[in-house]
Amino acid sequence: MKRRKTFTALILWGLLAGGLGLPLPARALVILQYHHISEETPAATSVSPARFEAHLEAIAASGYQVLDLASVTGPLRNGEALPDKSVLITFDDNYPSVFEFAFPLLRQRGWPFVVFVNTEPVDLGWRGYMSWDQLRQMTAAGAAIANHSARHPHMVRRLEGENTASWHQRMSLEILDAELRIKQEIGHSHRVLAYPYGESSAALEALLGELDFIGMGQQSGAAGSEQMLALPRFAFAGAYGAPEDFALKLQALPLPLRAMSIESENGERLPDGILPLAVKRPLVTLQLDDETLAENLQCYVSDQGRAEKERTANASLRFQASGPLRVGRSRYNCTARSTEPGRFHWFSVPFVRRDADGNWLAEY
Repeated sequence: MKRRKTFTALILWGLLAGGLGLPLPARALVILQYHHISEETPAATSVSPARFEAHLEAIAASGYQVLDLASVTGPLRNGEALPDKSVLITFDDNYPSVFEFAFPLLRQRGWPFVVFVNTEPVDLGWRGYMSWDQLRQMTAAGAAIANHSARHPHMVRRLEGENTASWHQRMSLEILDAELRIKQEIGHSHRVLAYPYGESSAALEALLGELDFIGMGQQSGAAGSEQMLALPRFAFAGAYGAPEDFALKLQALPLPLRAMSIESENGERLPDGILPLAVKRPLVTLQLDDETLAENLQCYVSDQGRAEKERTANASLRFQASGPLRVGRSRYNCTARSTEPGRFHWFSVPFVRRDADGNWLAEY
């Protein structure tokens, strides 16, 4: 209950401060997300050890503060502003290359980091995952071990014939079983979940709130306190993470939004980015108080380039993809240049679309 009141207070403060022209506190935490740190694993989820080390050198040169997980969750739960020019380093899926390549580099600098673990493969001793002993070694050096579900399912998807109550119970067990195993093996419980595949929905985020968890996604952007059920993270792999790209994202700022909504092509309000079958080109409406930012803001659609932009009533901006979104995951990435040199406000809206027959994209 306390966390819900805090979340509501943050929203009200944002609305009142924006309406009164008061300056909002800086909330520019940037969360970095990695999977494999290796040249031998799939490029789509991998960063080479050399590039990862270059990222660490860039953080050190920038003077940014590397935070531990408790330094992030504490302010979020207490309704406090997140510190500007700060970084949280995270790894998803518990891959052994993190222990082999990333851990020594981070330990050498004395920097904390977070590993999000799906616990069942660790319990079963599956090849290709770190062991509990390795996770404990990293914890002793300052790492936090956090929740990535027990079995890494697509949490927004329902089983055939599954009703809302059954889905709710199944997802609760995915989250709570993993949290219990982490507490038993590691000794701490941060109650932070990184959504598998970065997929979340209004219903899943509501469940996380009921369980008093903080959520992390994979949509890009700087993190603000009002996003605590789906904090954005910059994912680095493949072509993403070259020096210029990394420097730009490291300095990202949140986009100061008054309101955001998603609609179908027919104007029907949608609860989230898990699209109904008939919706192929969703409309995203963003309301900003800053007229300069509103003029400069542009959104870019995965695989398509710049989205169509329209000014609407109440100083709102409406964006729409020029063509159907691809089947699977995609995003509208929205950016606007800040008054601070070299910095951009950054906001991302993730979508998941099924094919014409209602089938989800097959992923393994």
